[in-house]
Amino acid sequence: MKITRVTSHVLQYDLPEELGYSQQFYAKRSTHLVEVETDEGITGWGECFGPGNIALANKAIVEKVIQPMIIGDDPLDRDVIWHKVYNLMRDHGQKGMPLQSLSGVDIALWDIAGKVAGLPIHKLIGGAHRTKVSVYGYGMMLRREDTKALAARFVDEAAAIKEMGFVAAKMKVGFGPRHDIELAAAVRKG
Repeated sequence: MKITRVTSHVLQYDLPEELGYSQQFYAKRSTHLVEVETDEGITGWGECFGPGNIALANKAIVEKVIQPMIIGDDPLDRDVIWHKVYNLMRDHGQKGMPLQSLSGVDIALWDIAGKVAGLPIHKLIGGAHRTKVSVYGYGMMLRREDTKALAARFVDEAAAIKEMGFVAAKMKVGFGPRHDIELAAAVRKG
């Protein structure tokens, strides 16, 4: 089996309102999916981390840098491919976008291996260490509001998440300890 094509799919949509986290505010949601195709018709899918326009830069790395390195390689040689690509890119960055891009390709190669073996990936990497995963409610995103307005909204959002049956929630912080403590107290109240 040989790799014949690697394609990046950057999916984005406009948010109804700007949201933020500790590093930035953004007006779009995005995700970056990587598709690795083979000459035997087996396709693997992976995902690269990289929010916003970083996904567009990662797309170029996947398609213009990594793809030419691995066309014709056996997708089941995951470790060989990972080290080949990493070693050829490491002088240009041992973290960040090069590794984000490589991770999407690597996940797609694991997907192909699972399909070939007829097994879920957890079996290929040594088994499931758990049979259930706890979930949490998501909300409490930052907006360009003062702490008092954010805290009031966080109370309501936390209460709504609890009402949906979640026993844990994820919130955003990043305005500094004093403000973040106030926001955490609002979530506890909710």
